[in-house]
Amino acid sequence: MQRPVTKLAPDPDPERIKVLLFATPPISYVTETASEWAEKGFSGFIRPDIMKGWNADVWSLPDGRRVVGTDNPFFQQCRSMNQALTGAGLHDNFMCVPFATELPDWFDDEKWAALCENFRQGARFARMAGFRGMALDDEYIEDSLGLNWARYRKPGYPVDKLLPQARLRGQQIQKAMLSEFPDMVTLHLPESYSIMGDLAKALFLGYLDALCAADAPGGLDILPECTYFQTDPWWIALYGAGLDQILREDLQTLDPPGRLSDYWDRRCGIALGQAPLGYLRFIRDADGKRIGYGGREEVFGDRIIEGGEDKSGNYPASVFRETHAAVRTVSRRYAWVFSPGPVWWQMSEDQWRRHGGPKVATLPLVPEFPDYTLPLRRPEIVVGAAYDTMSNAVKTRTPANLLAGLGMPPSWWVNGPYDNSGGTGYDYVLPPERGIDLEGVSLGAWGEVRWKQVDTPPTGYVDLSRLIAGGSEIQGYAAAWCETEMEVSVVVHFGCDDTGKIWCNGNLVHESKTERIAVPDEDNFPLVLPPGRSVFLLKIGNYRGGWGFYFRITDGEGNEIPSLRWDHRLPPNETKEALRCTWCA
Repeated sequence: MQRPVTKLAPDPDPERIKVLLFATPPISYVTETASEWAEKGFSGFIRPDIMKGWNADVWSLPDGRRVVGTDNPFFQQCRSMNQALTGAGLHDNFMCVPFATELPDWFDDEKWAALCENFRQGARFARMAGFRGMALDDEYIEDSLGLNWARYRKPGYPVDKLLPQARLRGQQIQKAMLSEFPDMVTLHLPESYSIMGDLAKALFLGYLDALCAADAPGGLDILPECTYFQTDPWWIALYGAGLDQILREDLQTLDPPGRLSDYWDRRCGIALGQAPLGYLRFIRDADGKRIGYGGREEVFGDRIIEGGEDKSGNYPASVFRETHAAVRTVSRRYAWVFSPGPVWWQMSEDQWRRHGGPKVATLPLVPEFPDYTLPLRRPEIVVGAAYDTMSNAVKTRTPANLLAGLGMPPSWWVNGPYDNSGGTGYDYVLPPERGIDLEGVSLGAWGEVRWKQVDTPPTGYVDLSRLIAGGSEIQGYAAAWCETEMEVSVVVHFGCDDTGKIWCNGNLVHESKTERIAVPDEDNFPLVLPPGRSVFLLKIGNYRGGWGFYFRITDGEGNEIPSLRWDHRLPPNETKEALRCTWCA
């Protein structure tokens, strides 16, 4: 599939996609200004400030009282807000529960019963107050969602029972919510299923089990965050369509009768996220450790700022127009926008005194603000054969070869994880850097590691959280071979999360030591490949969260090179030994 020129057209079904704003403007302020949010093009809110954690009692009041039901004054405020929003046309409002602290031990039935009761009460509150459903946000506990978390490695801990136990807990959480709110819509963020550890996947499958067993009409949508800062509509569309395809293929494998995949097809989908406003950059100490966020350096220097203090764009409004059109093209029913502070609203001094909230809410909006709301008010999609293929793959739930013509290896050999404590592994020479032995065994971060072959996912993103392991401060390797009959000049396109090094035939040809998210084609550099076989070795380091990379090779115009062949399978007469290569690191 060749990358096309971006061509936009009015969305023929503009009501299909509801755009949600993840933000916490004061509840009374939203009630007063409900029509203004509709005028900006939003269809609802995702609010993480109603039930502030899995251990929160949603009926508790600041003065210590617990008032259950309609006499609760905070409940009354939320209900009034939703009534005002619904009256203004914003029907899809959600309570978001952040998993802000570690979950109870998976085998502690008493604590899990209390947790599920909190979720049951949260769903009751949501239904009675007029919310459309609940959102679950588990990104804050990512370390504990990997099988190699320190607690699980203690002697005697039943690691072999963890995956089914985590899936059971997911079922219990979702059943508790459905018992009070049978037709609720469930949102899940971020795309933990693919970018975090095995327990995140098991927990998610538990949610889906319970929804499927009840054939719950509200369904479930995954809200990815990896598209927040993507500026290329092609890669955004590919990520959305590819993630849907990955999930469907996994569900068909995990549940051969097809119940889960059938439920996913009928009731569920991907809702891509964006963060066009609210500029943020990492601020680090002398040792390179992240200590907070800053705004634009030319304005704020290196001081840590409050969320929403810098309201400028992460990319121009014209880019948001194209990327939002791509989001709509491959999303099923929702899209969403993350607001890092009050960057989508400005309060007057009088409003701030009456409603409260952060003082930065009174700062002016970015001058181009109307241009940023235009894609929400006048929805468009991206059109053309290639985009139609991705859109149809999502709508009809049929597999498609989404990576054809992009110059990506069809598969990789991966190895790891290795220790990367404090990012120190970047310069530490590990066995794969001395040579590739596909039959070799090395000592990794948590025991022996071996090479294994994996297919490049339909997104094009080689997600090492899924393919090697989830966890913080780890690193790993990926290798691929290609052949060409004559010398050829190529361009290597690369993006990684977090750090990366690339060797070609034992020569270091590229490196990046920056903590960053993986952006396709972020790094581009020329290379000359000799006749015959060339081997690429990539070293990817992770600080926290998901980790992985994009990699492809094209000619100078960005086109696939027909004469370059990837040896993604061992030839019939070759063994792993035949692909052994050795060099001096």
